[in-house]
Formats: sequence, C-alpha cells, structure tokens
Amino acid sequence: MEKESDVVARTTYRRNILFQTEYFEVVSCQWGQGDESPLHGHGSSQCFALVEEGSFENLTDLGLKQELAIKEPGEVIVTPAGARHQIRCLSAFGRTLHVYTPKITSALEKKLNFETPDEFEIKDALDIKLRTQGVTWEKLETLFNCISQHSISTSSPYFMNQLFSGVHSQAIAAENLIAKTKTTMATFEASPVFTLIETEVVQKLCQTIGWPQDSSECIHARFARKQKDIESDGEPLP
Repeated sequence: MEKESDVVARTTYRRNILFQTEYFEVVSCQWGQGDESPLHGHGSSQCFALVEEGSFENLTDLGLKQELAIKEPGEVIVTPAGARHQIRCLSAFGRTLHVYTPKITSALEKKLNFETPDEFEIKDALDIKLRTQGVTWEKLETLFNCISQHSISTSSPYFMNQLFSGVHSQAIAAENLIAKTKTTMATFEASPVFTLIETEVVQKLCQTIGWPQDSSECIHARFARKQKDIESDGEPLP
C-alpha cells in the first residue's frame, strides 16, 4: 500500500492540510494543467473530494471494475475504503477539497481485515454485556475502536462473499447523505424529498410488473393481505 507521502512526492500539485483530528482530515489541493496523482489508495479511509475549480478526470479502481469520470465544479469524487484512484487536472488551474475519514495517517496504519476473528477472541476483547448504567465518552471511544478492529472490512471493493462483493461509490455517497439528514419516511412534512423519491420508485415498480402507475396502494394492500394470512394461518396469497 502506498503511503500518502509517496503520493505527494511524485506529483507537482500543492497539498495543504486545513484541519485534522483523529477522526477526519480536511485537505486542499491546487493543480495545474496535466498534474496528476499516481494510482493510489487511502488504506481504510474513505475520501470525498469536492471539485471547487477546474475540470478533472478521475479513475477509480474498485477491484472487479474501473470507473472513469469527468468531474466539474460542484461535483464530488468518492473513493471508498480500500479502493484506489487517480486524479488528473484537465484545465489550466484546478482546486479540490478532500475530506478523509478517518484521518489519512491513521487509516494508512490500519490494515484491511478479511479474516474472521475467533468468537472467544471477540468476547475477551469486547465487553458486549447489557448493563443498566451508561459509560463515559472515553469508554465509548475505546469500544468503537475495538469494534472496528475486530470487524471485517466489508466496505472494501476487495471483500468477496458468496452473498455480495464490491462496492458502488454512488451507494457510499447515498448512505452518507441519509446518515446526515437522519430522515424519516413517516410523513411528507418530515421528509418531502425522500417521500417523492419513494413515490417515484414505487411507480416504476408498478410499471415494471404491469400495474397502473398510480396503484401504489396495491402494494400496501398486498403486504397487508399477506400479513393477515400469516397471522391467521390462512392460505398464503400467491
């Protein structure tokens, strides 16, 4: 795995750390036309790079596939944990704002984990018993780090399982947005945008299976009928 210092040393773009904590790092980069980074990774850190000025070509290596995209001002380059990417400036001048989480130096020190730990090893390292009293923030931070150390790096594009493998940068970005908005699908008043998105998805599903596009209530009725059959031990709905 390449270190971030090696990446900077082989390029001509300027890199300035704006803010840094143990949990995330904010970096500003200035580019000239033709400047490019080598194909590199950020260890276990995720990277979100906002294009502030200029035009950039970004190649993302997701293990099983590669994605090549042109990014303009206002667009974001997402590099999942464990993935590699390469940025090249196409314009005369460019500026990007990078957010790494966790901090890039900490992430490079942490290795990706694909080996399932022993059950007793987890129980010895992590106190998972439910208690009536809470814990301090310091204890909570220790628990979070312990959970991370003993978890499988399923977010890496190099994780492969019989059920799923790989990762989509679009899904990572969407998951980040959902976590930030902390939304609810209960009412339109509480979540107007996501309610409209849900309606559009349901209408597309109805169109695909041959129902009228305005019959989203048919889906809810079918679920209700199915649940009633299960509770009454009746004949299941075909």
